[in-house]
Amino acid sequence: MDLRLLPFLFFAAGCAAPDTTGIKLIGHGGLGPNGDHPMNSREAVLAALDKGLDGVELDVQLTADTVLVAFHDLELGGEGNCTGPLNSHTWEVLRSCKSDQHIAHLDEVLVEAIRSHPGAEFTFDVKLNTKADWNTYLNQFARAIAALNADPALNGKIIVECKVVEFLDLIKSLNAGIPVFLYCDDASIGIAEATKNVLHGITIDVDRLNTEQAQAVKANGLQLTVFDVAGNRSKRRAVELGADRIQLDQ
Repeated sequence: MDLRLLPFLFFAAGCAAPDTTGIKLIGHGGLGPNGDHPMNSREAVLAALDKGLDGVELDVQLTADTVLVAFHDLELGGEGNCTGPLNSHTWEVLRSCKSDQHIAHLDEVLVEAIRSHPGAEFTFDVKLNTKADWNTYLNQFARAIAALNADPALNGKIIVECKVVEFLDLIKSLNAGIPVFLYCDDASIGIAEATKNVLHGITIDVDRLNTEQAQAVKANGLQLTVFDVAGNRSKRRAVELGADRIQLDQ
């Protein structure tokens, strides 16, 4: 072998697609911010599943009349009635709002998606923000998710991730069968909190987790979801960390 080829071979090996057998590949909002469709939209969800991904992560919020919608921003940037916290508006108002991102009715999107992709799963990245009574709001939100999970077509297909342990505990109390993940910025704190509160796992940026912490996730009986993964290098890192789910940006 020509030794001059070694650097190229090492580089090529590092760029090659890793073996993700046994790992669930989840589309971030569909196919990520650079996809062909707005994130969290019906079109983005269906496109991700059509490409063969195992599921989709969606930003989920609750309207003033307790309708679950897929939308990222907590505050609306429109005009007239379409401003302020999303939770302060009813679905009837929101459906008419003009925005850079379409506000999707979650039930409708998932029912259509699961019909054509019955094996898909859906991760709800729960966004909490309200001017109403906090406890009432949390209970309404949790009950809306539990009700959606009760749909026979979607039962067992929903995963919930959130930064607020109180909300995850509510989900557990309503339906212990829904996996709940602590969305965290610090791995060590996240592992401790998830273990203490008997959660199913943690969700964290792939670059905020080292090998020792990833081992601690498994040692504590937790599952690991990582995000901010785009391209084979970061995907390889996620595989090396032992991720159970990888949220992908295409």
